[in-house]
Amino acid sequence: MRSMSRIVVVLLLVSGCASAPDTSEPMPGAAELTAAAARSLSVPRPVRFTYGASGVLPGMLVNSAEGQARPADGPHGWAKGTVALQRPTDQVTLGFELSGDTLMLADESGLATRAPLPSLTPASLRDPARGLPRLLSGAARARTEAKEKLENVPAYRVTAKVPADVVTAVLPAVNTEVDVKFWISEAPSRELVRVWLQVPPPERGQGAAVMLELALKWDQGSFTSEEG
Repeated sequence: MRSMSRIVVVLLLVSGCASAPDTSEPMPGAAELTAAAARSLSVPRPVRFTYGASGVLPGMLVNSAEGQARPADGPHGWAKGTVALQRPTDQVTLGFELSGDTLMLADESGLATRAPLPSLTPASLRDPARGLPRLLSGAARARTEAKEKLENVPAYRVTAKVPADVVTAVLPAVNTEVDVKFWISEAPSRELVRVWLQVPPPERGQGAAVMLELALKWDQGSFTSEEG
């Protein structure tokens, strides 16, 4: 579990896990790609995920997380993995499992406790009104930058701005316009394989921007709650 603290560094070094960008060939338009990626999220499939943040935002206690999820198990979906939470004086890494309407957190000794449901769940992240489809459909000034491979998956990189009202619907702790990059697979399925957001500091020149990144690896099969 201690290795979780390294996830943020790995995620933010995008160039270290992607091939050299290719800008030499004609590429699909950004609107076409984002619309197709939003549609692909309506298909309930298992996914493995890795999330990291470069800093702390008020109201967002999760610094990093990794695991697997299914959106179709109950109203909130099912998820299992590890999560690093920011506390007032330190950070703690816990195991978690979301099943039905119950979220259980376990410390390194295996002691499990029930916790309130998070605002973001496998089901809500697919919601067109408050999930990843909202970010994709609400992106403004989008353009396709390049094609590159992420974890051996050929993908198009789309850059855009996302207005404050759209971001807040997905991430209530963020109430400002953000820069965003989407990586969308070259395959006809047009799967969303990575999202990167840069949240500016609350006041110009005060503090540093916080970068959030979510990597997704889609699976055509199914995960079981017994899998680690």
